[in-house]
Amino acid sequence: MSLPAPTDVGVVIGRFQVQNFHVGHRSLLDLVKARHQRVLVLIGSPAWRGGKADPLDYHTRALMFQTEYPSFLTVPITDAQSDSDWSEEVDRLIKSIFPGSSSNGRESFGYRVPRTDGSDPSGERELQGWCDLRHLQ
Repeated sequence: MSLPAPTDVGVVIGRFQVQNFHVGHRSLLDLVKARHQRVLVLIGSPAWRGGKADPLDYHTRALMFQTEYPSFLTVPITDAQSDSDWSEEVDRLIKSIFPGSSSNGRESFGYRVPRTDGSDPSGERELQGWCDLRHLQ
């Protein structure tokens, strides 16, 4: 499996609802950091606060990045009513934060870490340029 060519901006999207990054998080984050001059992390957050599935607020998770990956820019992205609305918001955020960069929204993403159960909730596994990073240790 080959990785796509580096771009100046790498984008990682995740919820990161953990007290500490695990080896899978670190593998992904270190790879993106090594391949891109700048890294944007969109931290997924529900429109409502808390609950069992989302115990940590955005600021707690952003602090985790500031501590361990201080060069990364973190921005919250709120859950949307539909996948298309959410995808449009992802593109809007990337283009507004890095206008004129070589990151062209979702089309330039190069990495995907599926859920631990192996499922792919986005249904976009066939996108050209995506690679599955489950093999990283």
